[in-house]
Amino acid sequence: MVLFLTIIIRYFSSKSTICCDRAYFIIVYIQLTILVPWISKLIQSKYWKLGFLVTPISIAIEYIYTINYGVIKFPFYALFFVVWFIFFYLGMCIRNGNIKILLNRKSFYFILFIVAYIMQFVEGIIWYMYGNYNMAIGQLKFSSIFYAIILLIIFYIWIVKENNIYFNKISNFFIVIGNYSFGIYLTHLALMTILDKTVYRFIDIIFPFNIVLIILIEVIGISFMVKFCGKKVCKYLGLI
Repeated sequence: MVLFLTIIIRYFSSKSTICCDRAYFIIVYIQLTILVPWISKLIQSKYWKLGFLVTPISIAIEYIYTINYGVIKFPFYALFFVVWFIFFYLGMCIRNGNIKILLNRKSFYFILFIVAYIMQFVEGIIWYMYGNYNMAIGQLKFSSIFYAIILLIIFYIWIVKENNIYFNKISNFFIVIGNYSFGIYLTHLALMTILDKTVYRFIDIIFPFNIVLIILIEVIGISFMVKFCGKKVCKYLGLI
């Protein structure tokens, strides 16, 4: 009983090596859900724009700490909602009508996308040269946050404005990947560990072919799970 409770506590605090540290998002969801009433009040107030400062300030603090004291180890730096707050807040502001995305400015957002991509590339190189590999490849950088926001806006425009969607074998495959993306996210580290101890010992599969291999194995594996266990069971397991 004690062992079970320990596992549950470590799981919901994202410290469990058994359940995998990919589950850190659970505690973030809980925090944001609890804060929804206060976030709603902020959005409806005249100070609603201040909400967009939460994530930049938290990233700035992360930078200062990292430069002076070293790396904040995962998952602790990702457990606090503030670093992800801007995505949640942006969605609520769009839904509430505080922000309106101009659907006829595709070229502008595409230019911003290119700029954000270059910024992310440059910042990654700077952190790598500084000797901090974790920050170089991490998601919680100013450039990565900016890049993700621009990408989300482009997706939003495409979903809202585009009416004609053409289906073929390639698009259908990407739809399957999207449907299984949660399962891929939760299990890819375990699969990578297995491949490192088996296939990669005999065959050196370089990027991006190793990524393609992992996705194919994941899609095939989850497809078999859906077929033999059913969608309902797979949804409970978090695979789809």
